[in-house]
Amino acid sequence: MAEFAKKQGVSVSTMRRKIEPFREYLVSQGVVLDIRNWTLTGNELSIRIFLESIYTDLYNGKTWPLRGVSEAKITSMCEALHQWREWQHFQQTAFVTSRERIVLGLQVMRINCRHFFTPSSAFNVMHTDKIPEIPIFNSENFPKLAPHQLNAESKYVIFNSVSRLNYSAQDTKLQQYVRKFFEDRSTPVTQLVQGVIKAVQAQMTPLARAYLNANQTVITNLYRVVYTYYIVGGRFTTVNRIESADEEALRSRQKLTDVISDYIRTIPTREPTHVFSRFLPEIARTLLTVMLPVLNEYAPRPQVLVRLELEFLDSDIVDLMNLLTTTGVISLLPDSSQSEADIIITASTSIDPMIAEMTGDFTTAERLRSNAAREHVLYWNPEHDINEMPALMRRIMTIADQKSAATAPQA
Repeated sequence: MAEFAKKQGVSVSTMRRKIEPFREYLVSQGVVLDIRNWTLTGNELSIRIFLESIYTDLYNGKTWPLRGVSEAKITSMCEALHQWREWQHFQQTAFVTSRERIVLGLQVMRINCRHFFTPSSAFNVMHTDKIPEIPIFNSENFPKLAPHQLNAESKYVIFNSVSRLNYSAQDTKLQQYVRKFFEDRSTPVTQLVQGVIKAVQAQMTPLARAYLNANQTVITNLYRVVYTYYIVGGRFTTVNRIESADEEALRSRQKLTDVISDYIRTIPTREPTHVFSRFLPEIARTLLTVMLPVLNEYAPRPQVLVRLELEFLDSDIVDLMNLLTTTGVISLLPDSSQSEADIIITASTSIDPMIAEMTGDFTTAERLRSNAAREHVLYWNPEHDINEMPALMRRIMTIADQKSAATAPQA
C-alpha cells in the first residue's frame, strides 16, 4: 500500500481515509477488501457482480483491462458462446460486445485464480431442471478443472443471462425465454413478483394497470431483479445502474415504495417468500425503480431513431449503440427503413452534400448549414481517441432529452 500511495503522491493515512467509504460500501455488498494485499473475499457471486459493475462501467474499449487473460482467447470463446446461444434459439447481437468479453474475461480470471462459482441452495431451488452444458467450459479450455467445476461455471453463465436487465422495447427471444422460465415455475421469485404487482396495481388507475400488464420488458425485469436478490442472498452491486434512477421520480412515488415494503413486510414467516423481508428497504426501492417507466405520469420517453451511415462498424460504435438500445434510449433503423431518423451518424466529412442528397434540397451550402437537420448529423471519426465515444454519447443523450421535452404533455 505504501508503494501505491507514493505513486499517487499521497500519504498512507490519506489513502486509508479515502478508501474507507469504499470498503464500507463493499461490506454492504457482501465483499471485503483487504488493503494489505488488495484482495477481495466474500461471496464469490457478489465479488463477480461487483467486478462486472466496475469494469463494464469504467472500461473505455481502447485497451484490454485484464492482465493475464488473453483477449484473443476470450473473443474466440465469446464467438463460440454466441453460436451456442443461436443453437438455443436466443436472439444475439451481430457482434461480440465489449461487455460480453469483459464479463467472460472476469469469469476466466477468477477461475485462473482458483475462485470458483458454487451454486447455492437458492440457485438449485430455481433451477431444478438439468442445466445445459456450455461447450466453452471443457477440458481443452480448462484442463485443471474437475467436471463438477466446469458444470458450475456453465451455471454461472446461465445466472448472468437470466439476471441481466434489458430496457429495450423489443421483446426478444431471450426475454421471452426468461419470462416463461419464471411463469412456468411456482418459485419464491415468481410468487413475490406476482404479489408485488397485485399490491401496486391496487393503487393504480385502470389505464396504468393495463399499461403495466402490457409492458413485457418491465415484467421480465421485475423477475430478473427478484431472482438476483434471491440467488445472491443479499444486496448486490447493480451492473445496470439501477441506483442512478431519477431521485425526484422516486420521491414522488414514495407511497408506492411503502406499498411494496408493506406487502413484503407482512408476508407470514412460514411462507417461502418471507426471505425477501431481509432485503428491505433496498428491494422495495429497486422494484419501484424497475417499474418507473410504466407508472402513470412517468411514461417512457420516446425513443430516438438513429441511422448509421458507416461503411465499417468498429467495436466501439457497436458497443455504444448496443448500450443505448438496450437501455431504451434509441432505436436503430435498419438499412431498409424509410423512416426519418432523428440522428444520423456518419464517418463522412462531406456532410452538407450528404444532406442535400438525402433531402433533395440542393440549395446553397449556407442554407444547408442553417438547416435544423444539420445539427443532428453526427460525425464519427474512424480514428477516434478515448474521449470521442463519451462525447458522442452525451450528444445523443442531449438530443434524446430535447425530443422528450418536445413531446411531453403540457400541464
